[in-house]
Amino acid sequence: MPAVAVVFGLLCAASWGSSSIFGARASRAHGALATAFWVQIVGIAFIVPLAIGAGRPDAPRDDWLLAALAGVAYLGGSACWTFAVRVGAVGIVTMLVATDGAIAATASALLGERIGLPVALGLAVIVSGVLLATRPGKHARVTGAAVALGLLGAASFATVFVAGGNAEGLDLAWVLLVARVIATLGLLPFAIAMRAGIPRAAFRDVTLMAGCDVAGYAFFLLGANRSVAIASVIGAQYALITVIISSITFHERLSRTQIAGVALTLSGVATVAALQAV
Repeated sequence: MPAVAVVFGLLCAASWGSSSIFGARASRAHGALATAFWVQIVGIAFIVPLAIGAGRPDAPRDDWLLAALAGVAYLGGSACWTFAVRVGAVGIVTMLVATDGAIAATASALLGERIGLPVALGLAVIVSGVLLATRPGKHARVTGAAVALGLLGAASFATVFVAGGNAEGLDLAWVLLVARVIATLGLLPFAIAMRAGIPRAAFRDVTLMAGCDVAGYAFFLLGANRSVAIASVIGAQYALITVIISSITFHERLSRTQIAGVALTLSGVATVAALQAV
């Protein structure tokens, strides 16, 4: 039933959008490294029961390697995002990272997949939107570092989609678990060296971020069981949710040009997601 897919897609977008806000607040208050590290730890605690419930995987070595690659890319993407929101507007950074689906589509095309003219036009719309949205505004910071980190984060998360999506022998829960474990191991030496502890009060935001992130994936999967196309298009609007909430939480008022850029980018992301899902 398409209506069910719409409901779960909206829940997915709300979960991921909320996750971005909780993460940005913790990152700005307690540091990007500590936030990224402890979010991985809490995320593992949430995902382990899901992986156990999925059963013991019997997958070839290549699938495990792809899942590990997804973990490395996930670590890079998470680090880029947490550092980017410390030097730039949360709404703009999240919007930039939300182009990860378009980048994944481009990568697939370069690897030999035919994406067709409509998808190519959708990617052009996204590029135009990014150029508009990243223009400096009076009330929303758009630094060069934030833009670079946001786009690098998008490329990293696109790698997560491509690598994790091709690990077909592994259940999604196991791909997520491997990714989290790899990310945690990658951050562990730095966390120990910098004593990346986090105050007890900050664990509320960390737990909420990790929980919303995992819930977002769960809602997406529930919606995709009814309609992959609808769940993908609606779920991809998490960036719009983040822009709306961050404008209230962090008083990030966007200029008309930036608003037009955000709308154009999200329209392009939704179009590409719909065309790729069909």
